[in-house]
Amino acid sequence: MVVRTGATTEALKEEIQDMNAELKELKNVIVVQAVQTARLDNMREHLTMLQRNYEDLRRGNGWVTQRSTVDGEYP
Repeated sequence: MVVRTGATTEALKEEIQDMNAELKELKNVIVVQAVQTARLDNMREHLTMLQRNYEDLRRGNGWVTQRSTVDGEYP
C-alpha cells in the first residue's frame, strides 16, 4: 500500500481551509445574534419604564395639579 503524503496533505489543507471559512461565517452569525439580543434587552427596559410611567400617571402621580406661584411662570 502506497500512501501519497502530498495528496493527503493537500486534501487535509483544503478541508481545514473550508472549516476555517465556515467558522468565520458562524462567528458573524453569533455576533449578529448578540447585537440583536442587546437591542431586545434595551427595548424591554424602555418598555418597562414606559409601563411604569403610564401606571404612575394612571394613579395620578406626575400630573400638575396646582401651581404654587401667583402667575405660574416660575416655580
